[in-house]
Amino acid sequence: MSNSLRFRALRELKLGIAIKILGQVLVWFSTLYTVRLLTPDDYGLLSMSFVLITFSGFISEMGLGASIIQARELRSESVSAIFGWVLLTNFALAATFWLGASSIGILFDEPKIVPLIQALTFTLPFRALSVLPAAHLIRDLRIKDLEFITIVANISSGVLTLVLAFKGYGVWALVLGQIVLVAIRCGLLLKAAPTRVFPSIRISHALENLKFGGWKALGTVSWEFVDRIDYFILSILMKKADVGVYSVAIRFASLPLDKVGGLIQSVGLASFSKVQDKPEVISKNVLRATQLAAIIAFPVFAGMSLISYEVVILVFGDKWMAAAAPMALICLVQPFRLLHNILVPAVDGIGKPAVNAWVSVAAAIGFAVGFFCVHGFT
Repeated sequence: MSNSLRFRALRELKLGIAIKILGQVLVWFSTLYTVRLLTPDDYGLLSMSFVLITFSGFISEMGLGASIIQARELRSESVSAIFGWVLLTNFALAATFWLGASSIGILFDEPKIVPLIQALTFTLPFRALSVLPAAHLIRDLRIKDLEFITIVANISSGVLTLVLAFKGYGVWALVLGQIVLVAIRCGLLLKAAPTRVFPSIRISHALENLKFGGWKALGTVSWEFVDRIDYFILSILMKKADVGVYSVAIRFASLPLDKVGGLIQSVGLASFSKVQDKPEVISKNVLRATQLAAIIAFPVFAGMSLISYEVVILVFGDKWMAAAAPMALICLVQPFRLLHNILVPAVDGIGKPAVNAWVSVAAAIGFAVGFFCVHGFT
């Protein structure tokens, strides 16, 4: 990796983290008050409603955003075809979830989630329209612009959610906050990097992108299966209050990583893609990054695990006491997730998404086997 590229990537990463931290301080105030105003039932209903829609979002994007970032050269015909297929897939999924909301409610034995799911389907078209501008910003290493847009959307959503929670809207405060978040982010992305192509569905114009995107989508979906299937299983087996406790525990245990993990992957994929013909340079920089991440992450998350009980009582109140134990355990695995966020873009950047895909598939199989083995002994 050339010195100029390394300097630019590090500068964008530092600026992105600075913007994210500054904005997150403001977001946290609204989030903490919102958690105190709402109940575990409210967060449980949101998790039940959002689990399949969130998972489908990774399928609908089909890895095509990443293929734009990784491509050596971009043709307008390819971008047009990518745009068309992403729009088509997301609108089809939105219609499917709208019509199938009642069936999902029956599956989870919770009729209250039916209108929530139907409302959340409106997030899918906005996500589709965000794919191209977000990919172009990352490809051009305009990370600070992307993070500024994300923070503005998060703050706007957080304030609205807090106001609605204060007025007694319950779970609808969370749902409407999610819709506003993706809508504002979509609008700002389109303003920062306008989509200047018309959608097309000529698959022949995007075969290389679809090949890369297909492997990327398989890897992402398999990994998200590992990351999200717990919500799906718990939504079926447990009460919504228990799901809410678990969702808050995992949300706040993962908070430090969630706020920088995506940023690391974005900068990493864009940077490694620009030197994809120099694997020895990539190996050297990956080693440096993993060493630095391990030195920071392991003690930080170990400390979080040790004080999880005190944090839950102090920050969230007594009604969330049950979240302390799962939060402590979840903190212990977060350093490994951070290393994962470094290795994945490096492998994708050199044009080998199939490697990540098969690793994720193996992890998904291992998770499924492990869950049923443990469940059989309990």
